[in-house]
This record gives sequence, C-alpha cells and structure tokens, in this order.
Amino acid sequence: MNALQPISEHLPAVGGGDRATDSPFLSVVVIHHQRFQYLLSAIDSAVRQSLPRNQYEVVSVGPEPLASIREGLRALDVHSIVSAGEGIGEKIADALPSLGGKVVTFLEDDDRYLPERLKTVFDNFQKNPQLGYFQNCVRPIDSDGHDYPGRFVHRRELERWARSQTREFGSRPVSSGLAKLRGLPAGFNNSSIAIRKELLDAHGGELAKIGLLADGYLLYVGLASGLDLRFDPTPLTQFRVHALSTSNPSPEATPTDLTGLRNFLSVTQPARAEFLRVVGGWGIPELTRAAEGQLWSETLIYRLRDPDSTRADLGRATLQSAARWDTFEVRSRGGAVPLGFAACLSPRLGHRIYRDTRGWAT
Repeated sequence: MNALQPISEHLPAVGGGDRATDSPFLSVVVIHHQRFQYLLSAIDSAVRQSLPRNQYEVVSVGPEPLASIREGLRALDVHSIVSAGEGIGEKIADALPSLGGKVVTFLEDDDRYLPERLKTVFDNFQKNPQLGYFQNCVRPIDSDGHDYPGRFVHRRELERWARSQTREFGSRPVSSGLAKLRGLPAGFNNSSIAIRKELLDAHGGELAKIGLLADGYLLYVGLASGLDLRFDPTPLTQFRVHALSTSNPSPEATPTDLTGLRNFLSVTQPARAEFLRVVGGWGIPELTRAAEGQLWSETLIYRLRDPDSTRADLGRATLQSAARWDTFEVRSRGGAVPLGFAACLSPRLGHRIYRDTRGWAT
C-alpha cells in the first residue's frame, strides 16, 4: 500500500450493530517485561471491565512468565505469547498475527485500566466507523496503586487535558488541525491508546524497529491514515509512577535507577533515527516537521534530566527544538526551551532547576 494514500480508502467499517459472540471486537495487548510484580494487577484490571468479555480478548506478550504467573493467566483466560523482543514495538509486532479484534488497545504491565475504559473505546469505534485512533487521559498512581499527587514528567499536560474538552479531527493533518494537539501529551502512554488493527498490520514492520517509541509512532500512524482521531480527557487509565520505570521513574528512584534513565536516551537513538526516517518517507511535511520537533524536544528533556549533560549537548538540543517551536510537539514541552538556554550557561544548575520544578531526586 502506498503510504502517501489515505489508508481509510482501503479499510472496512468497524461500526454497526451487535457483534457475534465468537469474534471479539477489541484485542487488549498486555505488554510485559521482567517486572512481573505488577503484571497480574494489570491483567486483573483488563478482565474486570464493564464491557462484556465476549466483546474483547486479552493477550499478553513478553518474556516467558514465571510458573505462578502462567497459572494466573490461564485462570483469567489470557493467551500468552512469548516474545524475545526488547522494545515495546517489537512485542506488539510479535503479537499482531494472533489478534482477532478489529481494534487493538494496549496495556503496559505496570499500568491499569479503570472499569469503564474498554466500554468507552468500544462505544467510540462503534459510533464512528471512520475512527482510526483513540486516546484517553490518564490518572497517575504510585507503586502501591494509590493516587499519586507528586510531580513527574507530563503532570501539567495531563492536568490541563483533564480540564479540557474532547478534541477530534479527521482527514489529512495540516497545521491548523495539528494545532488542536498543542498542550496535550498526545502519543504518550501506550496504555491510553487504541487503534484500528489494519493500521497496525500496514505498519507492523516499521513498528518493530521503533521499539520503546511505539506510543509516539502510533499517534503518527493515526495522523497519516486519513481516518478520524479522538482525544478524550476522561482519565480511564492508571499510569504507574515508580522507581523501576525506565523512562518515567518516581522521585524516590535510587541513583542506580537514575543511571538507567540516563542511559535511556542513548539506547533509543537508533529507534529515534528510524522514527524520523519512516515519518519523513510518508511525504507529509507537517508530520515530518512535527516528528523532528518531538525527537529534539524529548532529547532536550533527557539532557535536562541528566546532571552530566554537556553545554554542547544541551545547546544543540535547545536550538533544534527552538527552531521547531511552531509544532505541537515542541509547544507541548515549551517550558524546556527557555530552561535549556539557561542550562547552557550552567548545566548542573539547569539540572537542579529542572529537578526541583519536577520533583526529581538525584
């Protein structure tokens, strides 16, 4: 399929009347890693939904679970797929051939769904046969599952989103349409995203190379599809902030945990280059520029989080982000740009200011 043609011209409608009980409408893909302590809690939230279970299937994908975990999965009627993939994108790609739903939604092993989450996804795709991408707001929780009132990356964006109205648009994105995404952490958190399976099938090979940047890439697939997108401010997903998170550890993280965080940027560099290459190949200038803005503004965030960042690293990321200020990706992280300029004068001072305003420990 030509990536430059709206994929909506080639896809069947997903809306309509009641679904047959032998074919699930939704596929829930639970993506897990080696942190099995949260996995059964995540899956429990997926099976305790207000949507009837015959409307959705639950599939887990990741490394071989412990025997006790496998027993729990069988008891909850969850199909387990063993994947050697390290990145989230690789695991999603490995699960695709086994999925029976017309719409796919995701749940990372440390997050949880609220009971109405799947019914909301189901209703939205049933009501709008041209809906290709759906994303809801999230509610942060701590390692014990309690509401997390602290400060963390995306906190302000999530709070603004929860106070806003539902945003939606369709057809090919242009600058005026993309402006609707400013101020939203769009493309953030796999556990709040649902997307047409045909879109995943068309981009599965690319997704496998994107790795840990899967959530951002899924947004761009939706934007390029020609189908409708909907962003619901209802917090239907619980996003866990904890010390074991690679990309969003809690302020209680130990220095060892934060060493892993500082390595995150270098580990994801190949995926970032692939992300930009693929999106640039679609020939949609607005999306190419937005993708550049995303990658540079995220790089700036990680440089600010790293107390060992050099002036050269901070300066390049700051200048490249500022040059793309007009994109929704940079505007969503706009506060990082002036702080980046200040941090160029004193990188460690910039890190301390970022740490204090975000509630980080060192």
